Amino acid sequence: MSTVSFEELLSPLRRFRAVGRDTFEPVATSALPEPFRTLLVHEGDMTSRLEAFHQSEIHLEVLKLERDGGAYFREVLLRGSANAGSVEYGAIEIFLEHFEPALQRQILDGRVPLGGLLNASGLKYHSEPQAYFSVRHDTQLAQLLGVSTELEMYGRCNILRLECGKVLARIVEVLPVKHSMNKTANSVPIKTQYDVIVIGGGPAGATASALLSAKGRSVLLLEKEKFPRYHVGESLMPFCWFTLSKLGVLEEMERIAFTRKYSVQFVTPEGKKSQPFYFFQHLDHPAANTWQVERADFDLMLLENAKKAGVEVHERTRVERVLKNDAGTVVGVQAVDAEGNSFEAFAPITIDCSGREQVATLKEGWRVRDPKLNKIAVWTLYKNAKRDEGIDEGNTTVAYVPQRGWFWYIPLRGNIVSVGIVAERDYLFSGSKDPAEIMRREVENNAWIREYLAPSEQTGEYWVTGEYSYRSRACASDGLLLAGDAFAFLDPVFSSGVFLALKSGEMAAEAVDAALSQGIVSGSFFEEYGERLCESIENMRNLVYAFYDENFSFADMLRKYPEMRGKLTDCLIGDVDGKDYSELFARVAEFASLPEPLKHGRAPASLVTA
Repeated sequence: MSTVSFEELLSPLRRFRAVGRDTFEPVATSALPEPFRTLLVHEGDMTSRLEAFHQSEIHLEVLKLERDGGAYFREVLLRGSANAGSVEYGAIEIFLEHFEPALQRQILDGRVPLGGLLNASGLKYHSEPQAYFSVRHDTQLAQLLGVSTELEMYGRCNILRLECGKVLARIVEVLPVKHSMNKTANSVPIKTQYDVIVIGGGPAGATASALLSAKGRSVLLLEKEKFPRYHVGESLMPFCWFTLSKLGVLEEMERIAFTRKYSVQFVTPEGKKSQPFYFFQHLDHPAANTWQVERADFDLMLLENAKKAGVEVHERTRVERVLKNDAGTVVGVQAVDAEGNSFEAFAPITIDCSGREQVATLKEGWRVRDPKLNKIAVWTLYKNAKRDEGIDEGNTTVAYVPQRGWFWYIPLRGNIVSVGIVAERDYLFSGSKDPAEIMRREVENNAWIREYLAPSEQTGEYWVTGEYSYRSRACASDGLLLAGDAFAFLDPVFSSGVFLALKSGEMAAEAVDAALSQGIVSGSFFEEYGERLCESIENMRNLVYAFYDENFSFADMLRKYPEMRGKLTDCLIGDVDGKDYSELFARVAEFASLPEPLKHGRAPASLVTA
């Protein structure tokens, strides 16, 4: 960026109109919303960029012109087709003496935009953006561009310079906000090269892309669905707070008013309820008060936050495959938008956050199922079910059934409760595979669940999923990194799904930014990322194995080792990154059979398939 003051950079504009106080405000690159960031942040000419975006030939209209010694000033509008209308306002200072006579005549003729003339001439020059800005409440500019004075406009100050260093032109360019410019939400990207491509707009993808964009990286996010959409996994662990804080969405969480979750409680098959485990009794921090969320609204909030951070988001766009060069390095993706348009986009690094679909690696056979966690889940929603009172109203309840199965009971807004049963396939499907029948049967197997659902009515669909516990064989390949469920999913019992998605998205952003800063795209660069993430998952995995062990009881373990309550609670609330829980698990191992740590997932591997 320029060392010249912003006021000086606006000098071509001041030749033609007054610049009111607080009307033009400098903004950081990361603060530019899409599509303006893509349209403005580049080192090319604006004419060709606008033609590609609006899919229209751009025409020049000269409003005013002045001569001052060797400088030629003009005020212009760039116009597209009838649908596009006015697409740019420009104030330009052109140094004619640095152009050949033929080009000088064409410039003075005023029929073709300067960028178009330069490109057609083959003249070698550099475009050097100096500053970016927003424009508010400029009535005259808004009228010229045909937009409301209440809407922000965005622009840049740019210099065109010959290779020898001589300045060809100083330009102030302003782009209007128009409804038609929202088309980037669902259409083919308006450029092909990015710093990072993110596959999937769920919590992992939205987190990684927003944090990378905030670091100044150009990010393309491709999401196959149109948000909002339903997704299971409504309960947040307390340590989700830290990533949500880094994303800057805590205030929006409060505005949406998701159900507050202060504790977790456990219920025996006979209906005997434990004392709630209140997070605030262990953790004196705002994170102790977490949430139950409708994922449709929560995930939409995160995706919108990514857009505000400057991420170029395309929904209803399915990635068909990753693209590799001759060396096997991932260099981009091939995708299809909602209208069936196929396109390719390229980036030094692609992050696969596509969830269980695992777009980049499923065909590679990278998904490795957990050797023992082979559970099935059946769930649905109930309206007007019973709730506890006071701060216990939003409790997560884990209610046991025989055969080491269990219910989740998660209160949501609108008097809705999410209820699911998790158990072994042979147990759940004994007698019937109809999910409604299975749910009705299992409700009778826990007295507390039966009581709390008695006044309710089931609403919406029944859902079934199975074989959901897995980890990818590798965390990365050259040019590729995995995060969220595209890397691993453990088990729903301790609500680790969203937490690990948010945390891995945050970690992926840190790792990818470091890789780009050092110019490294090899998979080996991400070994530390894989080790950290796997260690966090192993900490949770030990507790999941203990939970399902028929000989284990948290109460029994804590009666013998009460000093372990703090470490156990730390692990359960998500404080698992970089923490040593060997002492805790040595105590747990006296009561339960714990697994050997999985060796896969920690290191990178090569992609084999085309």
